[in-house]
Amino acid sequence: MSQTMLLMPAVTIFASLVIVDEALNFPTLLFAALIIATVAINKRTATRHTILKK
Repeated sequence: MSQTMLLMPAVTIFASLVIVDEALNFPTLLFAALIIATVAINKRTATRHTILKK
């Protein structure tokens, strides 16, 4: 659950694009991509670790 909360910045960026018509710049997009990649890697590692423990 806590790793899913790391996606909140990306969701906030998307919502600001849609609702407030905020401009999207490269650093914002880069950091959102890095956050999503980190969450994906951590989820995959946690799943693999859980499978190996069984």
